Amino acid sequence: MKISMSGRYSPDEFAEAIDRVIQNFTSNGADEFRAVTLYFNAYREKRHLQLRDEESGTTVQHLQYDGPFARPYRSISPRIQIVDQPDDKKPRS
Repeated sequence: MKISMSGRYSPDEFAEAIDRVIQNFTSNGADEFRAVTLYFNAYREKRHLQLRDEESGTTVQHLQYDGPFARPYRSISPRIQIVDQPDDKKPRS
């Protein structure tokens, strides 16, 4: 699902708008969000704000946030087990 937000937002207004989106989903039963990507432009005193890497001085184009609850994207449940093949289906040795 794509969510577009037009206009200008202060940091507090942006947080409130995102919170409303989350509340709408959770009130409809959502209990998880996956593969979230945000694209936005930040400004300070009407000037485009860019983050710079302190060591290299290059502009940061991509921030990877794993969050406080980082989990592997794909994991196998410990309840999944390999089922043995019947003897007549096993490869002959």
